Amino acid sequence: AVGQDGGALRFASEALREDREVVAAAVLSDGEALQFAGPGLRGDREIALAAARRDWRAYRFVSKLLLADRDFVLAAVRQDWHVVELMDVSLGSDQDI
Repeated sequence: AVGQDGGALRFASEALREDREVVAAAVLSDGEALQFAGPGLRGDREIALAAARRDWRAYRFVSKLLLADRDFVLAAVRQDWHVVELMDVSLGSDQDI
């Protein structure tokens, strides 16, 4: 179901929201489905980047730890510049970003 409608993840059990394969299928269908993923998967670099490839607004649901991770933010900025609006302020003076 989530492969066709990522938003269906909102109705999934907590166990399914923490299942990497289920969440990956959901975010490939609808990037904003990341908001319904368990906290552990919102901090998963590959899941977060996959979600944002589908819809840059998925960055709003990425864990704060990832948004403070320089390597993640560099990869994210290459995908979409909007992430600079959400990245941790500690990275604001990084000229590579």
